Amino acid sequence: MLFGLDIYTGSDDNLLTGCLEARRIRNETNRLGRAGWDWSKIKSSVVDNANHLKNTSQLIVDRALGEIETYHDNKDDG
Repeated sequence: MLFGLDIYTGSDDNLLTGCLEARRIRNETNRLGRAGWDWSKIKSSVVDNANHLKNTSQLIVDRALGEIETYHDNKDDG
């Protein structure tokens, strides 16, 4: 999944902040998934507490949940 960003001179801090928040969102999604939360509740909880735009946070959570689902579907295949 690609995200388009317009980076202007001097905005490196904004890019770093955005990357750290995306990582935090993904880690929180994984943590709640391992804790047995219902996936729809994970999405609403994580998105509501994110510092990204809502649609960006939703995309990150959707991607993380999709990867968790793929892992569970294939973990017995080795």
